[in-house]
Amino acid sequence: MTWFFFHSKQVDIYPSDSFPNSVIYSYGDQDDGGTSTASLSKGDSSITLSLLVRSGIAYPYAGMGIDLISDTEKLSGHFIDFSSYDSLSITLRTKYMKQVQVKLITHDPNLTRLEDPMSARYLLQVIPSDRSYQNIHVPISSFSIPEWWFERNGFKAPDQLKYLERGIKIDISSGSGTMLGIADEIEIKKIQLFGENHFINKLVFTLAIIFTVLFLGYFWIHRSRIMAEQSIEVKLRKEQALENYSKLPIESHQKQETERVIDYINSNYHNASLSLEDVCREVGLNRNKLSDILKKNVGMTFSSFVNEIRLKEACRLLIETDLQVVEISINIGFGNVSHFNKVFKQAYQKTPLEYRREHA
Repeated sequence: MTWFFFHSKQVDIYPSDSFPNSVIYSYGDQDDGGTSTASLSKGDSSITLSLLVRSGIAYPYAGMGIDLISDTEKLSGHFIDFSSYDSLSITLRTKYMKQVQVKLITHDPNLTRLEDPMSARYLLQVIPSDRSYQNIHVPISSFSIPEWWFERNGFKAPDQLKYLERGIKIDISSGSGTMLGIADEIEIKKIQLFGENHFINKLVFTLAIIFTVLFLGYFWIHRSRIMAEQSIEVKLRKEQALENYSKLPIESHQKQETERVIDYINSNYHNASLSLEDVCREVGLNRNKLSDILKKNVGMTFSSFVNEIRLKEACRLLIETDLQVVEISINIGFGNVSHFNKVFKQAYQKTPLEYRREHA
């Protein structure tokens, strides 16, 4: 019970009342000569960073920062100990970008000045992002200082100092693949720090070893006393087990044939020349037998079943990629884009382009 309740620890960064002096703000790259901009909006359960990254400097950027402590606390030596945690957990989604930069920012006692935010140490990690919410755990040990930070602060050679015990800020910004000139969003639901309570873990582990040794000693003594009785009991259990064993299920030949047919079609539907004769030849069934299997198990003819799979994949590609309709038509096995458009509209009462716009 002790281990269950105290073996781990966590602190909520957002949303949270753990840091009463924290400040969340947005920023662009104007101070470096760029024109990228960002703004924040808070909802009931999330915070949205709207950003527009524009060309103008070599590496344009925009993002948001979370100042966890005030300037007064920094001057008095009060910091957040990132080193006491094992990972940073963040739940987010993006509109278009596929990567987001997450930074832990720490106070360098020999370098950091309040008037120069870039003099604090920037520990960077790049995480994947998508349109749907993802919960990503990033090990604290994986954060590293990028080369540009050393160049920016005049280091002749990089060092290995991170000052994780002197944390002051968490930063989230656009990734390297952000599209220039197109408005994008990062929506964040939760940010947390997770760690193991190493003292409790060691204590519980030590007690577990002691009790295990005591138990094994008792068990060995007890076993020596009743060896004769156990021998008889084992014999009786063996006879009972042989009488009551569970029979192995036997898969019918028909079920195996059905799985072969459906698996082959699912794996080869994108082949434009796929025919009923091809499937018959590959799975070793005649035309009538194969047609009966499809009708009984999926309620469709061969061509209807293949088209159903192709259209389902077409819908996914229209929503999740920017492939042109003709490329999608070729990729899913419709050799003729006109035929693909006709079949798609019959199935969904709209053209592929109308479907894409509706689900964008």
